[in-house]
Amino acid sequence: MAAHGLGIVALDDRLAGPWVERGLLRRILPEWSMPTVTLWCVTPGRRLIPSRTTAFIELLRAALIGER
Repeated sequence: MAAHGLGIVALDDRLAGPWVERGLLRRILPEWSMPTVTLWCVTPGRRLIPSRTTAFIELLRAALIGER
């Protein structure tokens, strides 16, 4: 909605970057940044985790630290 001029949005630079580069969003508070947060992946145990769950966790980890 913000990209269509319908308000403002708080986004991480990695999410907003492509939109800013295309001119669809612009930064309005350059001195302000999003606070950091801790993310946890909770599983019922360490043993017998399905391979697709492990693959998802690794994909999420790579995306959050900026690996592509």
